[in-house]
Amino acid sequence: MKLSIFRVLHKTAALRRVAKRIPPHWCFLADGLGIDLAVRFYPHARRNVQSLAALLSKRLGPIAARRKARDYLLYRRWQNHLEVGWENWARRIDDFVRMEGTGYLDETLARGSGAVLLSGHYYGLDRLVDPILAQKGYAISRWANPVDSQSVEDRWGKGDFKRWKLLDFHGDSWHHTQMILQARRQLKENRLVHLSLRGQRNGKSEFRVESDYGRFFLEAKGVALLELLGAPVLPCFAMPGARGTVVIKFYPPLEPVPDRILQSFGGLYSGYLNEHPEYSRIWRRLVRGDAWW
Repeated sequence: MKLSIFRVLHKTAALRRVAKRIPPHWCFLADGLGIDLAVRFYPHARRNVQSLAALLSKRLGPIAARRKARDYLLYRRWQNHLEVGWENWARRIDDFVRMEGTGYLDETLARGSGAVLLSGHYYGLDRLVDPILAQKGYAISRWANPVDSQSVEDRWGKGDFKRWKLLDFHGDSWHHTQMILQARRQLKENRLVHLSLRGQRNGKSEFRVESDYGRFFLEAKGVALLELLGAPVLPCFAMPGARGTVVIKFYPPLEPVPDRILQSFGGLYSGYLNEHPEYSRIWRRLVRGDAWW
């Protein structure tokens, strides 16, 4: 991770007491000013958003496209800063986190068989869902790429915040089977399992998602996993809000049936992309023609 004043402030033991006292929205405002200066004077920042601005301008026009491209840079920086500052800010999340639709979540958990939270991969602030819900008292596990304990601490810190578990799906088919069995055991313990569905450039027609910026396909293996786990599936989107807030919204539970998941989650994901394309990290990979993101 790049060295920055923000990181030094939050990761240096002698300065953490100061970091804990700084309101998160102050840092968000500072990030906004920094992005405005970078876009104006820093060629690398302008290059970072050229492809996105060109893509958005076809539908939104040049002025709106430039504004959303600027917000895209701000979103990425703010997500990184929320992670860096998490160990100092976790205890004050009520200051910058709002959750909507928690009734759907609590009613589903009241049945005692757990639930799967489903987000779009690289979309919004999906990486914040797990630490926020853990801090709110929910037992939650993240189905994720291989992450060792050291890199988790490097990203989130070593503070006294509430912990969440990781289900590492990396490995051979036997390891993958073990992780599926472990996830099912955790669901029986009435835990939440959070999964972000990846997008692909190619796929079967039934997994297609249409947006104003073109079509892509949801990962078939991820949908099959949801069916294997057999727990209710709640679409869940974590979005940037005003003044640096995080807004997590839960939607009504779905049966773990591919058609229902693809119809409901695919429609929601498409709507979010159309309204807020600036809160996705997929654009560079799309422009490059990557196979997945």
